[in-house]
Amino acid sequence: MFSLSQEIKVLVFEKPGIKVEVFISDFQHANPNFTHFGIMLDNLSEVTEKAQRSHVDLIIGKHKEKTVYFLKDFSGNLIEIKQKS
Repeated sequence: MFSLSQEIKVLVFEKPGIKVEVFISDFQHANPNFTHFGIMLDNLSEVTEKAQRSHVDLIIGKHKEKTVYFLKDFSGNLIEIKQKS
């Protein structure tokens, strides 16, 4: 997904209502665009449609067997968006 040549360790901290994933690496990647934060949404499709109408970059990719969604804001920050279960 992020064009990395090696595996990245991920620590997951989760409590009711919040989940934080921390990516751990010991290398400097040439394109550090895997740095991001994520939010869980009640209505993923509503947000993706609004992003497209507002000309916000919507990045859709594959990671293993699942589709992943990111918004890129006007400052270049990546925001992973997921549907709440």
